[in-house]
Amino acid sequence: MARSCKQIFGMVIAVIVLTPIVIGLSPVLAIFGAASLISQSWLIGRLRAAWPPNKFVLVAYTQSAAWAPFIEQSLLPQLGDAVVAIDRSREDWKRSNPVEAMAVSFWGGLRAHNPIAIVIRNRWRVRVFRFYEAFQQFKHGRPQDLEIAVSEFLSHVKEVARASD
Repeated sequence: MARSCKQIFGMVIAVIVLTPIVIGLSPVLAIFGAASLISQSWLIGRLRAAWPPNKFVLVAYTQSAAWAPFIEQSLLPQLGDAVVAIDRSREDWKRSNPVEAMAVSFWGGLRAHNPIAIVIRNRWRVRVFRFYEAFQQFKHGRPQDLEIAVSEFLSHVKEVARASD
């Protein structure tokens, strides 16, 4: 199907207008990308320095009836020595765990940040698991999402543990 002259003209104008904008923003985007990478590497280094060598998982949650019993009785025991668990319901959790608080803030962001698990994959990379939506589905009688999320999380933790041996 042939495009009309009007459509082609519109596309040409869009390219002409957007190209200088994209080129102009490239250095800014590169600086933000580099700053994010440096921040992430620095934070991973801080966590590694604060934790014993066998720890590489951070789980942060609150004492909500929707997830605290499951996390404390089922999930954390499966992680064994690899986990640092932070109860964000404690009033002093940020003072007691400043590096972990920075990690939760940095990788947790503003979206579905509780409960959250952060797995340090290597010196440069982490993988973030957000469980909020899965627990909401579980609360409404649909446990499949939670089962899948937990299964993916535990599989990833085992994979990282094998890679670090």
